Amino acid sequence: MPDTLYTSKELSDKDLKYSRFIVTYRPILKKILLGSFIFITIALLFFGIGGSIKYLAGTKSFNATMSELHRANIDWNSIRPLVTRPGIVIEEIQTVQSGSNTDFIARVTNPNINRYAEGIEYRFLWDGGETEWRNSFILVNDTKHLLALGVDSGNVGTAALEFRNLHWKNIYGDALDNMKEIREGIEISGGTIETLGGSSGILPLSSISFSVNNNTPFTYSISGFVIIVTSGSFYTVVTYETLHMLEAFEIRDVEARMFQRLNPSGGQTVIIEADINFFDDNNILL
Repeated sequence: MPDTLYTSKELSDKDLKYSRFIVTYRPILKKILLGSFIFITIALLFFGIGGSIKYLAGTKSFNATMSELHRANIDWNSIRPLVTRPGIVIEEIQTVQSGSNTDFIARVTNPNINRYAEGIEYRFLWDGGETEWRNSFILVNDTKHLLALGVDSGNVGTAALEFRNLHWKNIYGDALDNMKEIREGIEISGGTIETLGGSSGILPLSSISFSVNNNTPFTYSISGFVIIVTSGSFYTVVTYETLHMLEAFEIRDVEARMFQRLNPSGGQTVIIEADINFFDDNNILL
């Protein structure tokens, strides 16, 4: 009996037709596959060469354009601020010290004409300490003062200001006009220094009187006012006055009392600045 047993298989008509097709058309199929491969290769080479030519031409054009711009002597310093959005600019930082306590004052500016920060966190730093983080905001194209008052700091030399979590928003058109109208609708007048008959450290020694005209259709549950007394270019007294429920179209007289003795005869300038958060929905009542 043979070692290997071969069995025969009867092919169907379908198998025979398939085999006959392969045998008959194999040379043609090989030519088709070879032609397709050559065609794809040539197409890839064509697109690669075309892309390289366009890249080289574009580079040449770009270099020519840049050379022309350099020859045109363009004032890039005047254009750059229009392209890049500036952040908050720190104009100056001053401190007013009384014993071991210090008042920190920073004058800052938002130079953007259509962008405001509805939320700012800031703190003051000095060699040996730092204040807690405080919250504020800044309007479009606005200058304001950021404060940290009565900080137990010891002796402070040079102070710095640090920001974090600035929430910027863009504003255009009617919304921008409305914001300007609301800001200009808070009118402040006066700023008269008066001497009081208090005793040092016990009763207020001086006061500053001013009027607030809320010429807007909104009532503000909390309205803050920064009050700064300057002597020349130096801040001598800083305080913060808070008004509650400033009604729409209300005119209110305010007297801010302080324990520093001020000279009402002159030589000092009073700065009063509204610090009302127009972005807090809980602060604005219709």
